Amino acid sequence: IKGQEFEKQLDDCLSQLKELMDLRQIYPGSFIRHNLYLNVDEEEKYNILKPRFEQIIRRQFPLPMVVLVIAQAPGQGDLALESTYIQGGVWNCLYREDKYGACQLIKDKQYEMVIGAVQVRHLPDMESLAKTAYEQIETLLDKCEMRLGNLIKQWTYIERMHDNNQLNSRYQTFCNVRTDFYDDEFADGGFPAATEVGMKMGGIIIEFMAMKNRNDYSSKVENPAQKQPHEYSAEALHTKNNIEEQLLTTPKLERARTLTMNNKTMLFVSGVSAIIGERVTAEGNAKEQAVVILENLKQLTAKNNLVEWGLKAPFNLQFTLCKVFVKSLASVDIVYEIIKPIFEHVPLLIVEADLAREEILVELETELLV
Repeated sequence: IKGQEFEKQLDDCLSQLKELMDLRQIYPGSFIRHNLYLNVDEEEKYNILKPRFEQIIRRQFPLPMVVLVIAQAPGQGDLALESTYIQGGVWNCLYREDKYGACQLIKDKQYEMVIGAVQVRHLPDMESLAKTAYEQIETLLDKCEMRLGNLIKQWTYIERMHDNNQLNSRYQTFCNVRTDFYDDEFADGGFPAATEVGMKMGGIIIEFMAMKNRNDYSSKVENPAQKQPHEYSAEALHTKNNIEEQLLTTPKLERARTLTMNNKTMLFVSGVSAIIGERVTAEGNAKEQAVVILENLKQLTAKNNLVEWGLKAPFNLQFTLCKVFVKSLASVDIVYEIIKPIFEHVPLLIVEADLAREEILVELETELLV
């Protein structure tokens, strides 16, 4: 409820989570990750609330886990909680941590998966932040006997992502650093799916999911209506500044990736925006962009497209999660009205965030069972 104290809103979220746990008989030790989205504008306040809320959440659950406090304002209230738990199967969870992050190595007899996150703050520039973040991811993956080439999905949050960082925007600087780290790690099987958005403060946060023997269980899915981000031309990358082409590298990500485990296939869809080819459409109109987004999602998940990218029919598409990013909270109601018919019975979160290209007003991320 907007206007209540943050602590009361967090207590309300945890109470709702407890009701869900009782209803679905979810054991507290099944949880491996919690993300807290917070409407906070002051660095000092964020610095106070972040450790306090991390401690409150960890007290509720018996095992160590990844907890993030992300400075993005929810569409409803000032605080929202997103929690991840493991369902079914006999899993062994091993917690790993280092200076800037932590992860869970989740194992059974057949599969090994890593879910983790890093957060780096208080370094002098975006290049240093991004390099340190990727070095930390490499360290955590190494602790799990994996490497960057095992990555399936990433979620990246960048403080003030469109501010200039010397010649480039902070987001473009991040893309350049990522390109250097990826090198030829993904020459076979494609890049990870990735959602990349801004946040008000907090440096850089990168959540990640990786899989041992990745290409045996995961494959990329492209959208026939959209150019792949890693194939964008220099024109699509240019900001308002006259940046030399050699200073720009493309976003190294796929539109979507599958993950097949225990005879079930999940489709992780990266942030879908109103891009046709490589051009943003319906500039300045959040409602029209939401309509284009749903059409792009429809084309990506069309049965003939899924078959083309190696999935086997029959399909019974079932959305399990939807997250919407809006550039302005003033767009929340109109965007919600557009997407509600598709995601009416799906857990839905809307937050305010800068998006990868400044003319993009809305972006949608979703996961579905195929």
